[in-house]
Amino acid sequence: MMMMKRFHVAITAILALLLLPGLSAAQGKIGVVDPMQAITEVDEFKEKERELEAELEQQSGRLQQLQQELQQIEQRMQTEGMTMSQQQRQQLQAEGQAKMQQMQGLQQNLQRQAQQQQQQILQAIEPKLVDAIEKIAQEKDLDMVINAQAMMYTHPDRKLDITDEVIQRINESE
Repeated sequence: MMMMKRFHVAITAILALLLLPGLSAAQGKIGVVDPMQAITEVDEFKEKERELEAELEQQSGRLQQLQQELQQIEQRMQTEGMTMSQQQRQQLQAEGQAKMQQMQGLQQNLQRQAQQQQQQILQAIEPKLVDAIEKIAQEKDLDMVINAQAMMYTHPDRKLDITDEVIQRINESE
C-alpha cells in the first residue's frame, strides 16, 4: 500500500532526527537500532495495523460498489447510447459524473483517515521506542545509539545492533 510506504518513510525521518543528535561528538561505545524494523515488529503496531486494514477494507466495500455502478453506466452508454434520446444520454452522463465525484471523495476520505490513524499509531509507539532505546543504552553503557539506516559500515565481528532488544523490551512493557 502506497500510504504505508510513505508512513514508513515518515517514521524513519522522524526517528533519524531523534537518534542522530551529537553524532560528531561520539568516541565511545555505539549501539545501532533500525527504528523502522523495531516499530513494525512490535506487537502493538502489528495489532493496530491489522485493525486499521480491517477497518479500511470494510469501508472500501462502498468504493468497490461505486466502481461497479460506474462501470455499469459506462457499459450502458456504450451499448444503448446510440438508441437513447439526448435527454437520456445527458441524464446517464450526469449520473456517471455524480458517481465519479462520490468515488473520488470517498477515496480521499479513506486516504485521509488512514493517514490520521497511522499517525496516531506512530504517536502511541514512538515514546515507547525512545524509552526502550534509552534504557538499553544505559544498561549497556552506550554513549550513543544511531539509526541503522544512517550507518555505512560496521566491523562484522562487533554486535552493535540492539533492534531485537528494543522490540523485546517494548513488547514486554505492554
